[in-house]
Amino acid sequence: MSASEQIVRDIGNSGNYEIVVTERRSHWLGFKVYKVLGQTASGARVYNRDGYSSSPDPVEDRNAAQVLLSGSIKWDGCSDMSIDDEPLHFCGRDNVEEFAALLSAIYDLAAELIPSYEGG
Repeated sequence: MSASEQIVRDIGNSGNYEIVVTERRSHWLGFKVYKVLGQTASGARVYNRDGYSSSPDPVEDRNAAQVLLSGSIKWDGCSDMSIDDEPLHFCGRDNVEEFAALLSAIYDLAAELIPSYEGG
């Protein structure tokens, strides 16, 4: 799947997360999730730079950004998700609920894009 074919889904009240489909097959999806820090005055999205040592370390190029979560999900709802040894930081219940909505959205995307999806 080329960069132009990637399916991006915004999650959160203000698009705080992006789900990018990195690979799509008839029975499973591969994905990456990026945390969106905000936008520039021109509307370009800003992410934390991969390997940042102090947050924020903004970068506009998603290819240079830190991947928050990556994984795959299959037709039966089984999934594997990885966080690259980074702590999850939440500023209150609202942030936790947004993250829970992100996880649910990954399953919604699978149900939408995998024809044989039966994962509930």
